[in-house]
Amino acid sequence: MTHPARVPHFDGSVGTAVGFTVAVLVTLGAVVGGDSAHPGSGLVALAVGVALVAMFSTLSGAVFTAALCWGCYAGFLLGRHGVLVFDRASAVGAGVLAGVAVLFAVFGGLGRALLGRAMVRR
Repeated sequence: MTHPARVPHFDGSVGTAVGFTVAVLVTLGAVVGGDSAHPGSGLVALAVGVALVAMFSTLSGAVFTAALCWGCYAGFLLGRHGVLVFDRASAVGAGVLAGVAVLFAVFGGLGRALLGRAMVRR
């Protein structure tokens, strides 16, 4: 009898916790690196963090990570001292992070399914 292979991934709660850590560390690095003057590069770094978490988490973990990263982006890169900014750049950032979260969560899920199927055949 063949058992399905377990491909490593985080459940939603662990993905959210990892996403919180990623959001804080990436935002801290962006602020220290001077990206407050150019928040677009900070958004790219946060999007990479969201993509990495989304590939190894569930959709809910990926979406919560995107929301946390948007809060850090709007509050510390667009705004100052954690005061959220609601403007066009903030809306674009929310859309980019949400899109990355959904896209990479779907690709991560498909990759886990295909890898699991390939591991069962061996």
